[in-house]
Amino acid sequence: MSKINFKNSQNISVQKKPTGSNTQGANSELTNKALRTVSAFAPAAPVLLAQNYSSKSAFKKMQEVAKNLSEEEIKLLNDGVDKILKNKNLLDFIEIKNITAKTNLAAHAQPPLTIQNLQQVQQGVNAFFNGSNAVIVNREAAPNLIFHELGHGHNNKFSNFSRKMLRFYPQSQVTPFIVAFSSLLLNEEKPKEGAELTKFQKVKNVFRKMLPFLAAATSLPMLIEEHMATSKANKWAKEVLSDNLSKKVAKGYKYGFMTYLLVPISAFLISFLGMKYKDFLASEKNNNTKQNQNNKVLNA
Repeated sequence: MSKINFKNSQNISVQKKPTGSNTQGANSELTNKALRTVSAFAPAAPVLLAQNYSSKSAFKKMQEVAKNLSEEEIKLLNDGVDKILKNKNLLDFIEIKNITAKTNLAAHAQPPLTIQNLQQVQQGVNAFFNGSNAVIVNREAAPNLIFHELGHGHNNKFSNFSRKMLRFYPQSQVTPFIVAFSSLLLNEEKPKEGAELTKFQKVKNVFRKMLPFLAAATSLPMLIEEHMATSKANKWAKEVLSDNLSKKVAKGYKYGFMTYLLVPISAFLISFLGMKYKDFLASEKNNNTKQNQNNKVLNA
C-alpha cells in the first residue's frame, strides 16, 4: 500500500459550490435586461403621436383642395376624367362607382373596402381603387381624386411589377412597425472581459444596426405603387386640364403621398431611437457596475 504524501495534498485546491449570490446576480441581470427592453419601447409613443398628428394634418390639407373647388372646376375635372377614360381606353377594364349622399353603402361594402372607407368616399374626403376593376369616388364632391385611382387601375392592368406591388401593399403598411418593434427585443452583443466578439456576434450586431433601415424598406411596395399612380395621374391631369387646375390636383396628391411617407419615417425612428435608448441604459448599468467594483477595491 502506497503512502499518502501530505505535502503534495496541500496544493490541491478545493472547489466551492456555487453560492446563492451567484444565482441572484444572474437573475438580477436577466431582470435588468427585461427592464431595458421594456424601456426601449418608450420612444415609440412620441413618434407615433407625431405621426398621427402629421398624417391628420396632411390628410386635412388634401381634403381642403377638394372642398375649395368651385362648381365650374368640379365640372371641368369630371369632363377631364371622361376624356382620360376615353383617350386611354380605360373604360374597357375600369368602372367608376359614384358614391353620393343617397348611395346605399351596404351594397358596396365588399373587401377590401369597409363601411368606414365608403363613408369617407361619401363625404368627399377620400377615394379608392378596389384592387381589381373599379374606382370608388364621389364625383360630385372630389373628382380631383379620380386621376390617382385611375393610375392604380392602369398599373394593375398593364404592369406586372405594379401588380406585385399591389399584392404586397397591405403588408407594407404593417410590416414596417412589426420589424421596428421586433428590433427592440435584440440586445447589443458585448465581449466578455478579456475576450473579443465572435464572428457570429459581430454579424448579429451589424444586422441589428441595419434593422431601422430594414423596417423602413419594407414599406417600399406601398411607396412605389403610390408614386407610380401619382406620377401617371399628374401627367394625365396636365393633358386635359388647365395649368392652374392641374396644379390643384397635384397639390392634393402631394399631401396624400406625405401620409404614406410618414410610415417608413416613423418605423425607422421607433427602431433607431428605441435601440439607442436601450444601449444607453445598458452602458449606464455597466458604468455603475464598474464604479461599484472600484469602490469595493478602494475600501478593501
